[in-house]
Amino acid sequence: EKLFNEIRLNKNLPKEYVPNEKYSYKDFNESVFGGGHPKSEDEFEEISNTDIVCSKFINCRFSNIKLKSCRFIGCQFSNCDFIGGGVVFEECIFIKQESDVIPNLNKEDNFSCEFNQCKIYAKFLSCNLSHLVFDKCDLKDTNFELSDMTGVMIFYSDLKMIIIIDTDLSGVKIVASY
Repeated sequence: EKLFNEIRLNKNLPKEYVPNEKYSYKDFNESVFGGGHPKSEDEFEEISNTDIVCSKFINCRFSNIKLKSCRFIGCQFSNCDFIGGGVVFEECIFIKQESDVIPNLNKEDNFSCEFNQCKIYAKFLSCNLSHLVFDKCDLKDTNFELSDMTGVMIFYSDLKMIIIIDTDLSGVKIVASY
């Protein structure tokens, strides 16, 4: 929380990050991303090559949307629905590992994202989900494929029809989840 507030206040990130003006450092309440009736994946709205930094998504709906090569840094998703035709995350990164503190040799921040009380119908393809937190989520018909889930934490969540293919699960913690 401290790192989230500090980055959000100072907007101080390494030069390789270009926070998207529309999606970064904002609170989204009851917003809809994508939407409409379920569509086939090739008809999804696409957002690509976008850095989304320190945003809060509260009671939002994500549907029929593909996020490709996006970086989510310190984002929080609370009571969100990833529904309809689903959501595709392809080649997305959900963590900022490098430290901004100098000297930063061998130092990492591990500043990742959180999903709290979300309903998730999604595909994570070739993503880095390291240290991501799922807390009290309902993950249904969700795929994790060719992804890095090192250190992911899943607390008090329902996992129904989850498919995991060629994914690194080193250090994953699953607590009171079924």
